[in-house]
Amino acid sequence: MIAASIWSLDPLKILTRRELAAVLAGPALRSSGARMNRVIFRLACCCGLRVSEIAALRQADVCVEESRPHVRVRAETRRDIGPVVCRSGGTPARSPIWRRGR
Repeated sequence: MIAASIWSLDPLKILTRRELAAVLAGPALRSSGARMNRVIFRLACCCGLRVSEIAALRQADVCVEESRPHVRVRAETRRDIGPVVCRSGGTPARSPIWRRGR
């Protein structure tokens, strides 16, 4: 039997809705580095991808042509990117920390 681990989130380490919106609404810089940083930020925040998963992504891993877009992080796993989906399978709106604004 595998023991379930309990994750606790430090509210100070989670961006608020306002902070996320500020980053995403920031100036649309035209350099390729700025665009790449914005994509990395969105993949991390909106898809729940870790840095190592983002670094390992290939173009074929991102599918936006199906009815529900998704990112494949391993051969047997995919993460939806349509509505934002948390690692737990729920949406951020269901998270008590997210609802409190932190």
